[in-house]
Amino acid sequence: MITANTQKSVIHLALDLPPTIDQDYLKEALSAILYYNGVLSEKQARMLIGKTRREFQENIIPKFGLSMIGGTNKDTEIELTACKK
Repeated sequence: MITANTQKSVIHLALDLPPTIDQDYLKEALSAILYYNGVLSEKQARMLIGKTRREFQENIIPKFGLSMIGGTNKDTEIELTACKK
């Protein structure tokens, strides 16, 4: 039998945020950034915010100015070259 090692993390922001801050927006931003930096897999990031793969790739990642491919200069060059074709 294979068991998965699951972990639950709770983040408490010690900021005096106004009550008008959209909690869903913060969760989306956090999941996108953690995915982009390799802390979460795409599946983990999607599950955190309850989005499908397509929603995550087409809406969430670009919403925060990120790319589905890595953030190195070489990756950026590859992406820009592909956009020019």
